[in-house]
Amino acid sequence: MEYDIGGTMSSYWLDPNRVLWCSDYTGTSTFEIIEEDDSRYDPKLLFLNYEMKPTGKRGKFKVHKITKYIKIYPSNWTGEWSSWPTLKLHFRNGELQDYEDITGK
Repeated sequence: MEYDIGGTMSSYWLDPNRVLWCSDYTGTSTFEIIEEDDSRYDPKLLFLNYEMKPTGKRGKFKVHKITKYIKIYPSNWTGEWSSWPTLKLHFRNGELQDYEDITGK
């Protein structure tokens, strides 16, 4: 299943060959609900009585085959909003086709 790109680029990597990769943690943990009769159950936690259990599997990176335009900008910018460095990237099937500096536009 492919997800729409969103959030930060910390989950993505653009390699030197212009291919976009994303992290995939499918199957690396399971979700266990802690029932009221379990000694680990805490009534003060209400709906937070659960644990994530590691399965021993490791995450991996896979090509993120999106086709769309996205905008990226630095996470730490102390300048004016109007001069915030912004790039528009064009991806086709996960490969960077083109980019444009749209700072201040």
